Amino acid sequence: MLAIKVNRAFHKLNKHATPAAGTALKRNEPIVVYLTSTQEQKIQDALYFLEEEQLIYCSRVEEKGNTDPRIDTALELIPLPRLFNVLET
Repeated sequence: MLAIKVNRAFHKLNKHATPAAGTALKRNEPIVVYLTSTQEQKIQDALYFLEEEQLIYCSRVEEKGNTDPRIDTALELIPLPRLFNVLET
């Protein structure tokens, strides 16, 4: 059941943040996502779920590598070991 919820959260990240987010996390690769305020609102619940279940670590990145003026937030998403235990079941 948890794996289904994780895949739903990844789908939401892929749809609203960047198409590579879920894939990178499944491959044990950290990823930085650049978000507009609207995108951030749309993925808040997915990020909250993944962090509460201790599947990822999420932190704001102060220095933005993106010069797009629409970008409000840069977040680094780091997969945690428990994520792989959940995905393997």
